[in-house]
Amino acid sequence: MLTKTLPFSALVAQGRWKVEFFMSDHTGAKSTAYPLIPLKDILADRHEFLDPQQYPDYLFNYLGLEHIHPLTGDLADEYQPRRGRAVLSRCKVFRCGDVLYGRLRPSLNKVFIADGAVIEGICSGEFYVLIPDSRKILPHFARSLLASRYVQEVVKSMTSGSALPRLALEDLLEIEIPLPSVDVQQKYEELLIAQNAKRQQVMAELRDGPAANLEAIVSALEEGTPPTFSRSPPPRCAGFETIVLPESVVVSRQGRGRIKGKQDVSLF
Repeated sequence: MLTKTLPFSALVAQGRWKVEFFMSDHTGAKSTAYPLIPLKDILADRHEFLDPQQYPDYLFNYLGLEHIHPLTGDLADEYQPRRGRAVLSRCKVFRCGDVLYGRLRPSLNKVFIADGAVIEGICSGEFYVLIPDSRKILPHFARSLLASRYVQEVVKSMTSGSALPRLALEDLLEIEIPLPSVDVQQKYEELLIAQNAKRQQVMAELRDGPAANLEAIVSALEEGTPPTFSRSPPPRCAGFETIVLPESVVVSRQGRGRIKGKQDVSLF
């Protein structure tokens, strides 16, 4: 049986009484060829908010937890942008290259990167919007680490709440992950992008293939020609990335806010 003795001051300082938290070493890495770096050294929280109710007719790329698939971080097939009037609370802003990490029920492993079909927009407060420090970590590599067992195994000991378990941002950023150099990461980045594109192509074929094949048979019978089966389904979510955000509010650590326009916010 594992035991660990802690002073009462440590319990008070952490504000929690969860045994698993204090037994964890905050790293899921058992062995690695690269140095372990806490996430707080390479990721920053984006303190940028927007109230969609102030723009009732504006079309937003709005993401809730329900729009993100577990593990893969893909958009749900039924995802569509929303008018401001349909989003009833103030939202966090995300921009190109940000990584959205689902803090509610983190065991669902919903981690999304703002790239591809949706590159900027607003999201539910149940996400942490994280900005990768481009000098230290690349965005797709960052998403893969946040979704990997390096993070997921540690998160199990950090969530609080039984009915609606959540993960505190401070705890998430304390987790240590193996971090190779940016040059090495670039190779991972290219492989991740290529593999994701291949996987999405295969998934699209599995989803749309049966109906497309039946239609090809019908067309062939009507025209008296051999059937042609296409392996290139039409693109999905085309054009979502063209939606531009209105002005948003950047909130400081002290809670004071200022208006920001289209320009990005550097937190490093």
